[in-house]
This record gives sequence, C-alpha cells and structure tokens, in this order.
Amino acid sequence: MMKKETVILLMLLSMQVFAQTSTKVFAKINYNNSESYKILADTLALKNLISKELLDNGYNIAFEKVEIKKQLTLGSKKEFFHILITSKDKKVKVSRWLSKKGNDLIINDNMDGDDFFEQIYLICIGDGDCNPNVFEDKGVRMWGCSEIVGCNAIDGEEPKCITIQSLF
Repeated sequence: MMKKETVILLMLLSMQVFAQTSTKVFAKINYNNSESYKILADTLALKNLISKELLDNGYNIAFEKVEIKKQLTLGSKKEFFHILITSKDKKVKVSRWLSKKGNDLIINDNMDGDDFFEQIYLICIGDGDCNPNVFEDKGVRMWGCSEIVGCNAIDGEEPKCITIQSLF
C-alpha cells in the first residue's frame, strides 16, 4: 500500500494539474451511431504533467488513460458523467464531475454559493473495487471510492481503498 505521504502528494498534485486546465468544455458527446465522446482537452499533456510532478517528488506513477465515464448515481440512480484518469497499474484513479449542457461536458469551476460538489477532485487509491462513485439522495451528492456508503474500513487493518477529496 502507498505511504501516507504519497496520498498527500497526490491530493496536492491533482489540485495543481486540474487548476491549470484552461478548457471549460472538456468533451463533446457524439450521438451518431452510438454514444461516444470527443475529448477537447490535451490529455497527453495532462497525463505527462501529473507523471512528471510525481517523478520530481520521488514517486514513479505513470498515468495511462484519460477517459469520460457515464454512470448511475448510487441511491437515486441518475445518470452522470465524470473524467477518469487511471495509472498504468490501475491503483490510482483521479476523477472529477462533468456537467452536461446539450452535447457539451463541462468542467464547472464556479465557486459561488455553498455547494462545491462539482469542484471536488476525487482520488481513489487501491485494488479491486476501489472506483469513483457518486451517492445521491434528496438532491445531496457525495463522492466515494466504493459502492458502500460510509466507512468500510475494518478496525486494526489498513484500508484497502483510500479516498481523498480535494477542493480548490
């Protein structure tokens, strides 16, 4: 399992990388024959920047894939979209909510109001079922790295899935 310092470093790096993303429209949905996505952001630069920052700090984590995922929320079963950046070993996953406006999938950096859910970056670290999920109930949304809502750690054991949320 990764050290506590790695977890903190990943949280800070995710804030740096995504803060540098200048594109508001991250991707477009293509509904021609089947639903597909055209990512407008420079994904290679995004992966390289994350990997370089980690290597400069003594951690060799290479990110393999940037993709758009469509899922259903846990609880209310509403459709949602998010960015998913995955390491080559599939143990580190960085995610962020994408708002759907027509055929555009948009990163919402608006910090007005008191609900910052769409500005949260989620980092899931672990094996197996350690994947980004959103739980929604009565209009309240929460990120998590499991289909279990709440703490799923066993007393005395190191968690198999570490969840980090970052807001900037």
